Amino acid sequence: MSQMLTSKTATFQRRSYLGIFWFNGIVSGVLMGLFGIGALLAAGIDRYAENRSDYRGNLCFVFIVDNVFRCIGYGWRGILSWQIIRFSLLLFPAAILGMWLSTKIDMRLSEEQIRKAILVLLVTSGVFLIINNAHI
Repeated sequence: MSQMLTSKTATFQRRSYLGIFWFNGIVSGVLMGLFGIGALLAAGIDRYAENRSDYRGNLCFVFIVDNVFRCIGYGWRGILSWQIIRFSLLLFPAAILGMWLSTKIDMRLSEEQIRKAILVLLVTSGVFLIINNAHI
């Protein structure tokens, strides 16, 4: 079962799933826009990226574009206050430390181990989102 979820599809099979790819892109884009949830997008990009580098590049590009628009929108609507900006700057060293640690860990893991870890993290984050928002 886990191999089916983490295995890559052959190039010729990917073309036949183009409709699913677009549907996933639209639904995940709406979810990111409404709730800031990118797990579905991350899973979708993982299925179509050729290797780890492609996956990271595509995901970083999407999240950078999303966050630039989100920051502009939050600033425009007055949601982004100076207190939030100061708090974000205070957390910036922790983000840099996390990126450094993840790079060190990434160099020691195989691509298959990374795919399984991503799947576990996506499922775990989904479960926590459901639990935290169960009152809705």
